[in-house]
Amino acid sequence: MFNALVDRGLAQIVPKEKIAANGDYNLSGERYRESDARTSNYAMVPIGDICELFNGRAFKPEDWENAESGGIPIVRIQNLNNPDSSFNYYTGEVNERNSINNGELLFSWSGSRGTSFGAHIWNGQKAVLNQHIFKVGFDESRATKMYLLHALNKAVVEVEENLHGGVGLVHITKGNLERIRIPLPPLDVQKEIVTEIEGYQKVINGARAVLDHYRPHIPIHPDWTMVELGELCTTSSGGTPTSGKAAYYEGGTIPWLRSGEVAQGNVFRSELFITEEGLKNSSAKIFPVNTVLVAMYGATAGEVGILRFEAATNQAVCGITPDERLSPDFLYLFLKTDKPALIRLAGGGAQPNISQKIVREFQIPLPPLATQQAIVAEIEAEQALVAANRELITRFEQKIQATLARIWGEDESVPAET
Repeated sequence: MFNALVDRGLAQIVPKEKIAANGDYNLSGERYRESDARTSNYAMVPIGDICELFNGRAFKPEDWENAESGGIPIVRIQNLNNPDSSFNYYTGEVNERNSINNGELLFSWSGSRGTSFGAHIWNGQKAVLNQHIFKVGFDESRATKMYLLHALNKAVVEVEENLHGGVGLVHITKGNLERIRIPLPPLDVQKEIVTEIEGYQKVINGARAVLDHYRPHIPIHPDWTMVELGELCTTSSGGTPTSGKAAYYEGGTIPWLRSGEVAQGNVFRSELFITEEGLKNSSAKIFPVNTVLVAMYGATAGEVGILRFEAATNQAVCGITPDERLSPDFLYLFLKTDKPALIRLAGGGAQPNISQKIVREFQIPLPPLATQQAIVAEIEAEQALVAANRELITRFEQKIQATLARIWGEDESVPAET
């Protein structure tokens, strides 16, 4: 349990036990202030001295209308990161304090860590805010909008771990937000900072676009023979030792996969293990390295993976072992790219059921083995480049944090370029 001692600097969150240690319950913020090694070159100014926070309207369900009502959208926290998401509409009177236009600075004082909570630029049509979002007015002679966007988010991250809320959700009061101090460089320095951050963000956005849009693809040449998978492969499902029987699980050393773990793609690990006794007393079996796995039913039906170590599976997983005419990696990649076709054969729907019969009758191309291997090599090279984009995102996010840390007077290094 924490008690908050708020002064004109950052809100201090002090354990109740520390306040009670001397028995006098002195609530002076300075008494509990820890030394701060930060040495910003700029004045640290309370957010409330620069910004005016206008709260949204407390809507009731009976205020909500549909799009045909002729009203304006009500912006809730879920709309901040996705302005195209569904809206409720309001046909009542709005005012300048709680209505917003495209490009305005907002602050969601209640929401999810790392997503909706914090500062945003509204990217949408004219709308009205609900009560969980502040419209942020500010003194343009002292601060730029984009600098405040980054500074507000940096400021709340500093105290986020001690804010009110449950797992993943936090909120901050207007008064506490106004008391948090941020560095305030001159306007020309603010613009330089924003330009630097935006340059890093463009790289991040480009890398994310690669991750979002890349899908491996195997074009089927008309000269390739199409065959049923069962003509080239053996298939088998796993099994589950009797649950609750300790001798089948405790101290087990045999990796045992569930269908959800197939989604790893290249499967290198298992969360659970069974014993030799559990293996012998169930239909579970150990599949060899390079067995192709297909999740057969439930929410994960159609997921495809390939074993990179020996492991057993439960009965919801089909293990596929190709013969010498078919590369396991080629089969894995083809099934992964053709997952929608597997789902369609299973009847589609929210809970498809893929039987071994469906798997064995599934049509796959059979190019020459050398062609299969060349296709696998090409796709693996593509995937290596995609993985590099993930690393690029991490590095440039660190650069953004290092830029802000520098303005705050913090010592935060960035990994050297390689």
